[in-house]
Amino acid sequence: TAEGWAAQKEQPKMGGTLVYGLGKEFSNANPFVQTSSTNQFVKETSYESLLALDDDDNIIPNLATAYEVSAGGTVFTLHLRKGVKFHNGKEMKADDVLWSANHVKDPKNGAAGQNLIKDLKSVDKIDDYTVRFTLSNPSVTFLAYLANIRMLPIVPANSLQPGQIKLDKNTFVPGTGPFILEQYQPGFDTVVRKFPEYWGGPAYLDKVIFRPITDGANRFNALRTGDVQMVDR
Repeated sequence: TAEGWAAQKEQPKMGGTLVYGLGKEFSNANPFVQTSSTNQFVKETSYESLLALDDDDNIIPNLATAYEVSAGGTVFTLHLRKGVKFHNGKEMKADDVLWSANHVKDPKNGAAGQNLIKDLKSVDKIDDYTVRFTLSNPSVTFLAYLANIRMLPIVPANSLQPGQIKLDKNTFVPGTGPFILEQYQPGFDTVVRKFPEYWGGPAYLDKVIFRPITDGANRFNALRTGDVQMVDR
């Protein structure tokens, strides 16, 4: 019956590997650098933002569970989710948010979000699970900027050296996302594996392989032959 088919479709299988054909190459594993387009799409499997957007583009909790905005629109207080673990096992706390924000704000670090965060005057720790962002000017877009990783992915404090743009081969910065970066080599597959302790519950897939196939016809043929299960562009 239709009802039975619908119920069957809603029971996902655990495990397996998804091979995803990318129309553009994933080009830098640094979570702060190149955080738009294909790079954003791949990095958001491993790195997360304080807030998120639902299917109707409403701002919803993510690594932060709640927020308050001052009457003047310059002070944003965020309450962090407790018990969130980075991929290295460390719990995410306010110090990590402060370090990540200050890293983005420093122009020498080449962070893609540096232009978006330029009005940030200071970020302060109220306690281990509360941070306050103070802007030099009122902003109606700051919460939206916090709702994806383009401006501010959250990583453990001191994860990168000042001015560090590139990472050593197959050395990755821990994130909080459902997958852990396992392999990256320019021009070849980028591999992420399941993070069992993800705060939102473990992913269904064991691994995702992002395979660069920049020619559209080749990408389509890979889908037809089953070499990949999904493609973009």
